[in-house]
Amino acid sequence: MGRAGTKGIKLVSVTDAVVTVPAQEPEQRVRRRKEAPLAILARLAPHVAEAFAGHTGRLDHFDRRFGDAANANFVRGLDKAAASDFGTFLRQVHDLYRDRKRFVDAGLVLGRLPAADAGRIYATLADAVVTAVLRACEQDFAAHYGRVPGGRHAMVALGRYGSRDATATSDLDLLFVYEVDDPASVCDGGLRLTAAQYYAHLAQRVFAALACDFGHGPMFDVDVDLRPWGSKGPLATRLADLTGYFATEALAFEAMALTRARVVAGDPGFVAEVEAALRQAVVATTALRDVRPDVAFTRELMQEDGACRRVWDLKEVAGGLMDIDFIVQGLILANTSAFARKPINDCARAISVLRRAKALSAADARLIAEALRLYGAVTQIQKVSAQTEPRQMAQELAATLVTATGADDLKGLERELRRLQREVAHVFATVYGRPRRRDWIHRAA
Repeated sequence: MGRAGTKGIKLVSVTDAVVTVPAQEPEQRVRRRKEAPLAILARLAPHVAEAFAGHTGRLDHFDRRFGDAANANFVRGLDKAAASDFGTFLRQVHDLYRDRKRFVDAGLVLGRLPAADAGRIYATLADAVVTAVLRACEQDFAAHYGRVPGGRHAMVALGRYGSRDATATSDLDLLFVYEVDDPASVCDGGLRLTAAQYYAHLAQRVFAALACDFGHGPMFDVDVDLRPWGSKGPLATRLADLTGYFATEALAFEAMALTRARVVAGDPGFVAEVEAALRQAVVATTALRDVRPDVAFTRELMQEDGACRRVWDLKEVAGGLMDIDFIVQGLILANTSAFARKPINDCARAISVLRRAKALSAADARLIAEALRLYGAVTQIQKVSAQTEPRQMAQELAATLVTATGADDLKGLERELRRLQREVAHVFATVYGRPRRRDWIHRAA
């Protein structure tokens, strides 16, 4: 399927980028002009429309307001909220984020926001909130407990949030990392906490703040289980411990998770140090063994636990998003030298690097990139509408889905999904084959 041309396309500024907004089909466009945006939202996505209840005029100038969805005005609002006491700050941040996010949700439902741009915008909004909350928690914590001499910290995004492929319902996969010059250091406040205790409490405070709920549901669902040692590990991971863990103990799937790692916020001088350590951790894991058998077996286990043959369940279905993740992340681990000076947390760019490194054929790279774009567009509409099967969607929402993907109609979209799933599954089998025995997934001796 080719991309739509640029005729009749309007440009909308979002943060420092410019995104293109495709024009509606004439008939659909006229129909929607005659009906108020709020009425359309109420019919197609009631949970999105609830945020605008009692404020019917807020969407009258939707395009102008959407231009502010993730730009400097939002950051200024967060900075202004920081002048309040901590409890008031959290409430204001919660309201600011909910307000901006709902405009992005509405843009997807109304067909005014390209689905391809949504993941980056959702991630940008979350980045601004995480940065503001981390800073506020740090200042409030220091006022009560002082600081750890020589201590520095950073917040790392993982998962689809880390790779900027977030959706309307994405949780935040986070990793809190710190380092100290002297591990025996204690904070200089009244309560003499060790560095490990201090940063564990600070991390807990940040995670709780990001999950705050003021009656509309939590601001974010926060997941911290991707840290070293999983749920058994400390909430705050010392950088030296993280590098040691990946050099000796980490499983292949944990190194795969790090291929999406992205430092979101932290002490300026520490950010570059963490980025270098994360990249080295990926390299260290692959130096232990050939990770490809582990990748193949991990995927097989997941298919056994949640086998799926439904074409619209794009994450779990064979040849779906999970297979693309395993293909790309596994090949990144097997070809780390090709990424010496290139980012690894951008899947689309990683596919290009793997093609140039001959790890993927040109045809397979094109196929995977095409599938990634289409799956991503469909997933954005599914998540924001809270509906998976297009046949259960309202006709106009299904039309938005078709328009967002560039398909001719719903049947054509389904045929294209089935074709891509078959071919991506074939690429996975070509790259990894099948594991010969179950003990191929193991910890390093």
